[in-house]
Amino acid sequence: MSNPTFVLKGRIDHIQMHEGNYFHVVTTPAPDAYSKPSRYKLRSRQQLGTEGSEVTVQVTVSGSVYEKNYRDKNTGINKVFHEANVFMDATPANIAQQANAAKAGS
Repeated sequence: MSNPTFVLKGRIDHIQMHEGNYFHVVTTPAPDAYSKPSRYKLRSRQQLGTEGSEVTVQVTVSGSVYEKNYRDKNTGINKVFHEANVFMDATPANIAQQANAAKAGS
């Protein structure tokens, strides 16, 4: 089974490069006037745009969940918290479409 993918449209608010990857903070429009917009941190091998620009990207989600032991401060009982590491890898939608078309043609 492959990792889930979806298309995300939003505005780049911040870009940072770290260890050969670009990390983009992207804000999507709020669903309605009474909701907060969602924000995502996307990882990419290439810069997806400039700060303030709107982008459409294909996102692949991957990750894992691991257990973190802790002691409950109120009861003193040892408990387990399930911490999630989620990675969102982005490819510009037009490049992703070209790659998918090339695979389909093979």
